[in-house]
Amino acid sequence: MAVYAGLPNEIRTKSKTSNARHRNYKTVVGRRLVLDTLLDALKFFMDCDPALAYREPDGELAGFPLPTYIFQGYERLDPHWSAQAPVSNLLGAP
Repeated sequence: MAVYAGLPNEIRTKSKTSNARHRNYKTVVGRRLVLDTLLDALKFFMDCDPALAYREPDGELAGFPLPTYIFQGYERLDPHWSAQAPVSNLLGAP
């Protein structure tokens, strides 16, 4: 997970980065799985131009859903599936 406290000190204390950017990272990116962030980016670009992603002859996105790595409850394995945080919240997970 992208935990803010785990970032190198020179990143957390960089004087050219505004406090607002540090806060945004902690609230928006921090504690999210890297895979979730990458799937969000892929979905964004596919929404901009669907031709960017290869589709199988049946119209399904090639290579998705991804194989399960380490199952820890809900795992987002497709860019069109719900993100980890909203699903976990619905399930009452911390």
